[in-house]
Amino acid sequence: MDYKIIEKFKRISTLQSVYNNKYLYGAIKNVPGSKLTPIQSNVLSFLANFGDTTIGRLAESTSTSTNYLSNAIKGLYKNNLIERYQKHNNLRFVYLKLTEEGSRLYNERQEYSTIFLNQQLSKIANEEEVEKMTECLKYVYEILKRLDNCD
Repeated sequence: MDYKIIEKFKRISTLQSVYNNKYLYGAIKNVPGSKLTPIQSNVLSFLANFGDTTIGRLAESTSTSTNYLSNAIKGLYKNNLIERYQKHNNLRFVYLKLTEEGSRLYNERQEYSTIFLNQQLSKIANEEEVEKMTECLKYVYEILKRLDNCD
């Protein structure tokens, strides 16, 4: 396995996350949820994409400490963007899930993200280049989907 490729992918993923949090929401005025911190934005995104989870699993998946996440989760909970619950058969773990409001906010932010990215790409790439990038991303996505089957 070529670990250089994995490291490059991790850097690209990190840069994409930073880009979304720093530039997208700073560049567009009145973006829904623009008062969210980057970690709160990441929590919403994780829950929207992977469903209900525990704080421990969320910390492990995002390489973030549970203390840091707890503060972010408090803010999301106070703003009715997520809810906490326990399963009847296992009261040891507290699960997190998006509320209807949290889901709506996430979807709105995704729409803004798509619009903003299209605007930025149209400034630097022609239609053929955008099509090539799209095909490359689809290819990478298909390869990464195989990771789900490796467990």
